[in-house]
Amino acid sequence: MTLSPALDGHGFGLLRYDLDGLPRGSHLAIELNSDTLRLSYDRLRFGRGEVGVNATGEALIAGLLDEYYRDGRNEPGRGFYASYAALGGYAKLDAAPHFLELAVTARRWLFQRNGSTDGDLSLPPEAWVGELRLRYTLWLLDGDRQAQRLHPRVRGVAFGVELGLDQRSEARRWGAPDETRNDPARSIYSVRQWLRAGVKVHARVRFQLDEVACWMSGEDDLVRLRVGGLNPYSVPLAGAPWAGYLAGKVAATDATLHVRAWREHEVGVLLDTVVLDDADRAGALGRAAVLAGVGVFADLRWRAWQLDLRGGWSPTLRPNSIAGGWGMFAALGWGWSR
Repeated sequence: MTLSPALDGHGFGLLRYDLDGLPRGSHLAIELNSDTLRLSYDRLRFGRGEVGVNATGEALIAGLLDEYYRDGRNEPGRGFYASYAALGGYAKLDAAPHFLELAVTARRWLFQRNGSTDGDLSLPPEAWVGELRLRYTLWLLDGDRQAQRLHPRVRGVAFGVELGLDQRSEARRWGAPDETRNDPARSIYSVRQWLRAGVKVHARVRFQLDEVACWMSGEDDLVRLRVGGLNPYSVPLAGAPWAGYLAGKVAATDATLHVRAWREHEVGVLLDTVVLDDADRAGALGRAAVLAGVGVFADLRWRAWQLDLRGGWSPTLRPNSIAGGWGMFAALGWGWSR
């Protein structure tokens, strides 16, 4: 939810079922996250090798493309419905703590106008996309990764690099007549790097850091990184709308200081910093902007129950050059296991 320049918000509902103990250590997962259905059968082991397959479908609001933010303000006429269906698989070499993975996905995009889309806005072509990813991961991290724990508590460090290629069957310029930032190539190249670390500095105090960097070539708003909000589904920026910014060149950090207040309950402060290109969404893809946000959070746990509360403010956003933007996030979760 964002509070400036006007009250606005998003919501999501997540249901997930995991089944372990299958042949060769494999794992089945079924997940429904609002408009997105994911099915995966993975972790199928062959010595040091591991393989898996997955299928995903998302209806109407894929990438939150039904909204179009510029300078923190939503312009409904530039939004449209986006859907896709995807089928993929991967093979991974396990040389723990080092992992090397090759993943391939076939995706089909579908688009349509919503009730607010401007009549002169051209939609992207409904293309097939072949996606190739080569990933290296160093994993020296302990954490409580559970579906209801959207912001896991971690200790140690993990690092990853990903090389990507998206090959589209068709590519052309799309968007509003005055828009120049969505003129993609048929071949889109990307390099991504991420780091997650956590350290206990006192019996009651922990520090966590999440960092990500990305560089893309030939991209458009279908694949650019989503920046904004305090949820785990985009690059966090306190005070910004969820996916208020879409960028192909990003470097960002999310630093959190946690204090154990009572039993398993933690509270703390957060600092987000983001460097990204074309923050004005004016087609200036070589122009960088620096944004920042600060906030507070509560990570509250009662056995299998989880309550996440986060709120923050950014003095660097432009919906109001003096006040910046305010935002908050709340999530309630519960997990069950046999």
